[in-house]
Amino acid sequence: MQTMEDQEEVALSGVILSEPEAEALESDLLKNPNNETCRLKLLGYLMGRSIMESSLRDRFAKHVVWFLERDPGKKIIGTPWCGAPMPDPGYSAISDAWERVLARPEILPEVVLNAANFYSLSDPDRSRDLLMRGERIAPSWPKWAEQLGTDLLREVSVTRRFQDPRQQSGLKPDGVREMSGRALAHLERALALESSPSRRLSILVKCAEAALGAGKLSEALRYSEETIALAAKCPDEPHRPDFLHEAHVVRGCVAVESGDVVTARKELRAAGEEGSETAPVLSSFGPDFHLAWLLLVRGEKEAVLAYLDRCAAFWNPRRISRWRALIERGERPQMTQGYDPLDGEGTDAK
Repeated sequence: MQTMEDQEEVALSGVILSEPEAEALESDLLKNPNNETCRLKLLGYLMGRSIMESSLRDRFAKHVVWFLERDPGKKIIGTPWCGAPMPDPGYSAISDAWERVLARPEILPEVVLNAANFYSLSDPDRSRDLLMRGERIAPSWPKWAEQLGTDLLREVSVTRRFQDPRQQSGLKPDGVREMSGRALAHLERALALESSPSRRLSILVKCAEAALGAGKLSEALRYSEETIALAAKCPDEPHRPDFLHEAHVVRGCVAVESGDVVTARKELRAAGEEGSETAPVLSSFGPDFHLAWLLLVRGEKEAVLAYLDRCAAFWNPRRISRWRALIERGERPQMTQGYDPLDGEGTDAK
């Protein structure tokens, strides 16, 4: 039986298939429709291409539904390899299949978790209901509470990306604090149930973020320091630099709120030093610029420029160069992670 890592490796190998190779796999499936390896490769091939080629989306959805109807608890079904955005023509077919599965009288917690992951972005309320349903089925699983807290934090982070209050949309400050507080309550419940050091590390740093957003500075500092202490005991954790980066950002934000700009500058530097091309989140989605923004508005231009220079070594040098030029002219650019339409065609983002 393939492990989750094996399944994802096979799907990933499909990303680089040529069109003739993909067509050959489709032909093989006509002879042997139960060939999971073929289908996993086609998931990889179709997932990326269907974004630009709408004609492929029905084919992608058909393979997802095949897996879903046969083994809805299969771990890869709860990942982006088997997901679809709401406007996608394939979304309805996959969602309808999920609803048929969820209507069964008896359902395993693994299946509920996969369904919650599928709806996480497209229908947050549905996802939240499923996570709470799962927590009733398997109350000892920390994953339910962790995901509930993580989803709330994601909503907060969307607002936090718009650091300039003049441009801020969505949640207002009171809403951010309230939602962060709810996220913290869920994450603390997950932390109490989790025993694995690497899983605790992931939850601890989220607790630090949530406590900061809720305005609970002493708790934010405590959780960030616990993250740093536990990270030293988890040298093989792939996301270790990502977690340490965020812990330093939180410590720096607490220092800013306490009026200690000197410590905040040190924490910003430490956060930048955790970045590298091997840090999964930092080198892809990008570093956290919240602390940099707080220091920039307080006139700490040189500290922020030094941080940006460090970040440019492992993430999107073109975008950072644009921000750097604006800062040197005395402006305050909106520094964001993720997609930025101003990057334009041919960006050298990593």
